[in-house]
Amino acid sequence: AWSGGTTDDLDFDARFGRLFFGLEGERVVATMRALARLNTLPGMALSNTSRSIYALLDEPLVGEIIGQIPQTTLEEITRVCADAGRTLREAISSSRDPLSLEEMVYSARLMAYAARKGLASQQVRADLAGLSRGQGDALPLLLRAMEAFRSLECELTELVEIFRHLWLQRARHSEMGITLGHFARLKERFALARKWLQAPLGKRAKVLFD
Repeated sequence: AWSGGTTDDLDFDARFGRLFFGLEGERVVATMRALARLNTLPGMALSNTSRSIYALLDEPLVGEIIGQIPQTTLEEITRVCADAGRTLREAISSSRDPLSLEEMVYSARLMAYAARKGLASQQVRADLAGLSRGQGDALPLLLRAMEAFRSLECELTELVEIFRHLWLQRARHSEMGITLGHFARLKERFALARKWLQAPLGKRAKVLFD
């Protein structure tokens, strides 16, 4: 594993795919490769890691990581993950290891979520910067920002439940709380961001959202 070998990657992928995932194995492995390449896109690579997990958990309004990833990268992640999810779901019924594919589908969805969160946060920050310069109408911009974060928070609730289900397919409850804690803190940040955005609107926002 450390030193590699002489087998060509294409030969390896074809044989590995059929052996571990069945009839759709080659497509599955090609999809795995495509997902892996996302962490090499502009703005993603870090020493021995990538910004993907940091983008997922970054504070939506003032976090540093989100602003370091180009919009084009986030859009490409969203597109590739959507394609990957479809391919992986189609392969589950004929796979020798359906649980691994379910986990990959979840990983692709979570990465796409992180990218959409990044895009939403970048848009909100741009709108707020415009308002600070006297550009735009505050009411629709702030309401749009609040709704974007509300939608992401709701989706996160579903993602947490899927994570819990998949975790318990292979492991016990031990250590699951670490990841659940990260998700809980992100939900708190969404709620605080919406509260901060609502403050300038006062009663108008309360009437619209209650």
